[in-house]
Amino acid sequence: MGIADWLRRHFVAEPTGPTPETALSPPPDPFRQQPPPKPVGMPSSVRQTALSARTPSALAGAWFDAEFDLTWQSLPGGEQRHSRPEDLVRAYAYELVAQVTATHSVTAVTAAQAEANRQLGWVREIEGVVSMRGSVDLSVAPLYQQAAEEHERLQRDRQAGRLRRELETEEIEHLRSVAFDQLTSARIWWVLRYPERVGEIAELDGVFARLCGVEPDPPVAVTPLPPRSGGAFDSVGWQTLERVAAVLEQLDDTSRDRLVELANHVAGNFGRTLTDEQRPPVTAPETAMVDAVPDTIPTERTDHDLPPVRTNGTGPIA
Repeated sequence: MGIADWLRRHFVAEPTGPTPETALSPPPDPFRQQPPPKPVGMPSSVRQTALSARTPSALAGAWFDAEFDLTWQSLPGGEQRHSRPEDLVRAYAYELVAQVTATHSVTAVTAAQAEANRQLGWVREIEGVVSMRGSVDLSVAPLYQQAAEEHERLQRDRQAGRLRRELETEEIEHLRSVAFDQLTSARIWWVLRYPERVGEIAELDGVFARLCGVEPDPPVAVTPLPPRSGGAFDSVGWQTLERVAAVLEQLDDTSRDRLVELANHVAGNFGRTLTDEQRPPVTAPETAMVDAVPDTIPTERTDHDLPPVRTNGTGPIA
């Protein structure tokens, strides 16, 4: 054995016998889906947080009891931005619900809870640290419920009293400026308000005058009929009245009614002058009066026992 063989044997590993064939690996599948590499900073796992707190109501001193159920997870890099993300979630949820309940009465629990859950139900990102959503259950203690109901009742009474005073002020101003502005309007107001007491209106002129701030009208002087002296009047007027009364006693009911109509006609035209011709005269009754006393109508008179009136009402026709 030479040196070359010795070196080959000791330093070069050569197979001394037959070698098996090397196993070939299958080629890669080009359609195989490979999972994407996991990037650095993926959101953390979902977490649950509960919170119990009191939230304010529209009535100072009355509170809602709130039970929060919050779901949240940190955003990529969020843990580096805030050291206590769970407290951030609680504070944000409480602030959101407190803004809602502060505008509701504790007597409207259902409406307040519906609005609060509408706000909490949205997925929100808070300052780039976490994303969160949640729900809340609201309740009210009986003491706060009773206080709110009493407060609402007092508010209703206050509004009703204020409206009542406004109406009274308007009524007083109406009476001052319209009804009692003058005596005539005061009398009209009395008749409209108390039609069954219209007979008292003459006695109230003094009161109306003081209310209107004017001087009352002087009383009307009424001259009473002088008493009869010696059993009879000597005046022609009284004798005429006695004659008329005697005639009336002898008339039947129909003739008496016609005489009254005629008397109204004479009284309506009494004292008319030529300047009064523009006023229509009182129309005399068309039906002739039936005289119940026979043989008392003068031959020259055919309609009634009284002298006719001139067209100007100054006296009988000669």
